[in-house]
Amino acid sequence: MTGVQTCALPICFPVTIPPTNTPTNTPTNTPTNTNTPTNTNTTNTQTPTNTPTKTPTNTPTSTNTPTKKNKYTNKYTHTHTHHTHTQHTPTCFPVTIPKLLVGGGYGSAPLFGLAEVLKERGCRVDMVLGASVAGKIYAPLEGKRSVNSLTITTEDGSTGLQGKVTDVLPGLIEKNSTEIIYSCGPMGMLAAVEEVSQKFGTLHQCAVEESMACGVGICMTCVLPVRDESGVIKMTRSCIDGPVMDGERVIWNSHRKIPEGTWGAS
Repeated sequence: MTGVQTCALPICFPVTIPPTNTPTNTPTNTPTNTNTPTNTNTTNTQTPTNTPTKTPTNTPTSTNTPTKKNKYTNKYTHTHTHHTHTQHTPTCFPVTIPKLLVGGGYGSAPLFGLAEVLKERGCRVDMVLGASVAGKIYAPLEGKRSVNSLTITTEDGSTGLQGKVTDVLPGLIEKNSTEIIYSCGPMGMLAAVEEVSQKFGTLHQCAVEESMACGVGICMTCVLPVRDESGVIKMTRSCIDGPVMDGERVIWNSHRKIPEGTWGAS
């Protein structure tokens, strides 16, 4: 009765107590049959010992398989392998990487929601807001509450630092070891931010500003030249294929014309 009561507990099942109790009770109750239980006990004891040793050895080897082929893979893979005890999927990489948000004029509005999400995930977030005059800086007080540090620039020097957002980006990137830049604003500013990103080798995701008439990809008024994964230039609809794009793939010097070698162009 005591053996039945202990095996009825939920703890006994995962610990695999039944195999250990069976050989100990059998020889004590039947001392005459000494040959039979000795053979059965060896088979029972070998089965549970082999099972747990194979399972854990094969499991951790498969956690290092996910890889991503781009120029940022080495940085992210190093971060992932260094924090193997806490991170197990590629989606965790951006959490440990400092971010820099760059907004121009009223186009910086979408960055505030992104800043809140990143701060909730424990990221360090720095923000730069720029405009021609102080009256065009969008919600500076709200931006200051949403990020770790806020830098304001104006071209006329009416508030913050005098100059453009690109004037302060190199210093912030070096100071905070920034790896990812998120930008939103005029196309000229996005192109200038991409030049700084190329210089420092950071990832740059930008929300392009193009005229969108229909918003569903039919009118083709919002197209801009973008390189695909194979390097082919295609006129891409920013309304449905964007508006957030990889700044490295956008052909910024097209001047709203179809570049030579574009797919489908005669």
